[in-house]
Amino acid sequence: LLPLSGFDLAHVGLVAAAAAFAMRARDASPWPPSIAERRRLAPFAATGVLLATTSAQLLLLGEAGLLWTGVPLALAGWTAWKVSVAAPTAERPRPSAARTAVLFATLLVVGLSLLLPAAIRARDFEQDLGRGIAALSAGDLQGARASLAAALRLRPTHADAAWLVGWTELQLGEKVAAREHLEAAVARRLASVEAVRYLALLDIAEGRRADALALLAKRRERHRETQDLAYLAWAVSAEHPETQPAPAQLLAAANELEVREIFALARALGDRPTLEACVRLDRDRRSGASPIPPG
Repeated sequence: LLPLSGFDLAHVGLVAAAAAFAMRARDASPWPPSIAERRRLAPFAATGVLLATTSAQLLLLGEAGLLWTGVPLALAGWTAWKVSVAAPTAERPRPSAARTAVLFATLLVVGLSLLLPAAIRARDFEQDLGRGIAALSAGDLQGARASLAAALRLRPTHADAAWLVGWTELQLGEKVAAREHLEAAVARRLASVEAVRYLALLDIAEGRRADALALLAKRRERHRETQDLAYLAWAVSAEHPETQPAPAQLLAAANELEVREIFALARALGDRPTLEACVRLDRDRRSGASPIPPG
């Protein structure tokens, strides 16, 4: 089956139907041609606003390759401006419904054909990304990297695909390649907790503690800090993190997912006290005890 959604069909179908019926109405119109009527500014101003806003959004999203999707609308506006209106005659036959249907079908097929390459790329991207995540969950790092790298080639500006490739390479010990992808992911979307987390972890592993602190501080200035990132900031700045666990208030404020991430980070950093504190916290929460020790 073609990877086209109902939205694609509706979006292209509405434009094709409007164009087909507009052509039929033009041919059947009893009004004489009027250059002033054809060149009213309102429709062309609306077309310009639509093209400008859509193009701006695509550029801001880093999807310059999709700017071509505005070509049909631009052509429609240009055609409406240039094509003359034939003078009506009393003997002129009314356009047939079959002609209108053929025009609609032709425009629909052409419009969907223009959307098809992007739809196929989007489908392949989702499939490669899904296979990569599944392989990563199963511990197949080589398979995960192959699938995730294929997804990233289809959408080079996708921040999540970039950090997933970087995280996989980091686990494979390929730190140079991992840094390239993690830095790209952070540059594209600083809000990504995962990209910042693993880049900071790589900085710490390579002894670049100042870089890790600067990265965490930069994200904290613009976005809400999660407790796993707060733990990393504490681990980098603490004088002797190997002799004491993370602050109890930090762990108590962490939700279940953040506690798991803190546990994984503590294991990567060799922070045994925090590992044990996470285990105790999880046990206390399961038993209903207060996660915050008295005093």
